[in-house]
Amino acid sequence: MQRIDTVRVFCDVPENDVPHLHVGDPATVKPAGFDGQAFVGKVTRFSLRLDPETATCGPRSNLPNLNERLYPGTYAEVSLEMNRRPGALTVPATAVGADDDGNFVYTIADNRITRLAVKTVLPITIASR
Repeated sequence: MQRIDTVRVFCDVPENDVPHLHVGDPATVKPAGFDGQAFVGKVTRFSLRLDPETATCGPRSNLPNLNERLYPGTYAEVSLEMNRRPGALTVPATAVGADDDGNFVYTIADNRITRLAVKTVLPITIASR
């Protein structure tokens, strides 16, 4: 007998990305056979030990399965949103310029275009299948 009102999702995260992984990080799951439909959950726990054969860590996420459409054992593409900074300004990478003085974006202040220095931090998304 298995409980299916909540489905537990397992995936692998490479060693270099494990320091960015936290309980509560959003997990987007796209199961096979659902035409790309995404189900959203959160990382509920993960081992503080790497698998010595694969150098990966296996976080677990719980997905609510209210309509019982998901079944245990199904393969899925899993994306984890790690290293989140909720208060950070986000812009497309193509909007950021760089020169000898560093990175910048253009903004409008007092009806004038001004250059604003920015510190860039690339988002980290892990996809596992």
